[in-house]
Amino acid sequence: MRQALVLFAALVVACGSGSANLPPPHLVRGAPAADLAAGQEEVTLEIVELMCRPCAAQIVSGSRALPGVTSVSMELATKTLTLRYDTAVIARERLVSSVERIVANIQQ
Repeated sequence: MRQALVLFAALVVACGSGSANLPPPHLVRGAPAADLAAGQEEVTLEIVELMCRPCAAQIVSGSRALPGVTSVSMELATKTLTLRYDTAVIARERLVSSVERIVANIQQ
């Protein structure tokens, strides 16, 4: 029981400690998806300091709520977040800055 508490405490600390100076997510260039609909684009961001599933889940749910976002997927192993979005609703720069805010709020 004590080992489980120590492990839990370590995960909590790793997930939320010292995050005031963490780097923001950054764009990862990849080949464009072949199955994008007209007026739709895809962006992939690397979340460098992503540590745990609860944080990933918060980032995914926050990203899904953004206007114009049609699809969100998170790959925890590579720390990448891929979003598909409607270009008529949101611009790439605004989408990226919105995700940066979501990540910054989780890391506080």
